[in-house]
Amino acid sequence: MYRSVFKVFLIGALSAAAMLAIRYLVIEPDEVAQACLAYSVGLQCKLRDVAIYGFSRQLYGPISLAAVVLGAIGALRPFAILAMITGMAGVVLYDFDLSAAGLLLGALLYLRLNYRGQIRDGKQHAQTAPQ
Repeated sequence: MYRSVFKVFLIGALSAAAMLAIRYLVIEPDEVAQACLAYSVGLQCKLRDVAIYGFSRQLYGPISLAAVVLGAIGALRPFAILAMITGMAGVVLYDFDLSAAGLLLGALLYLRLNYRGQIRDGKQHAQTAPQ
C-alpha cells in the first residue's frame, strides 16, 4: 500500500514540476510571447499555444473528470494517471476549480485500483500456494 501512495506522490511531484516549468519558462516570459507572435515556429511555441488554449477554454478540469469516470468504469490505471496529470495542469495553469477535484479523484481512484489489484493478487497467490 505504501508503494501506491509513493507512486501517487511521485506522479504529482513530477507533473507539478513539468507544469511549473511550462508555466514559468514557456507561458509567462514576455520574450517567448513576443517571439511566438513574431515567428510562431518551434516546439516551444506550439506547446505554449496548446497550454494557453487549454486554460483559456477551461478544458483541464473537464478532461481530468472525464478521465476519472472512464478509469472508474473500466478499472484502468492509465486513466487515473491521466486524470492526475491533467488535474495538476489545471491547478498550476490558472484553471483550479474542477481541476483540483479531478486531481484528487484521480489519485483516489489510482489508490483504489492498486489496492484492489493487491487483494486480487494475494488471493491468487494463496490459491496456488502448496499445502
